[in-house]
Amino acid sequence: MRNSLILSGLIGVLGMGLLFLVFELVLWNQSVVLFAQDRGYIACDGIFAMLPALLIGNLINCYITNKTNSNWAGVFTAMMWTAWICVGANALA
Repeated sequence: MRNSLILSGLIGVLGMGLLFLVFELVLWNQSVVLFAQDRGYIACDGIFAMLPALLIGNLINCYITNKTNSNWAGVFTAMMWTAWICVGANALA
């Protein structure tokens, strides 16, 4: 289970970190704005703040799924965690 938790956390954080890196490289080095008509450039810095939340969410989801041997328990746990993070982030903004 430990290896599954580590792998789940690494995949999620590295994927989101790669997305953040692409946004930052495009925005700061080439002075090009992606999705300018949709204001997508405003939220790209918000990706960096989601890395710890994504790591914790992946760990909780993977742990609950492995412990209960049910995908549904992990899915509902991940949905509750995501809702909590979204509400908390909007309350702080």
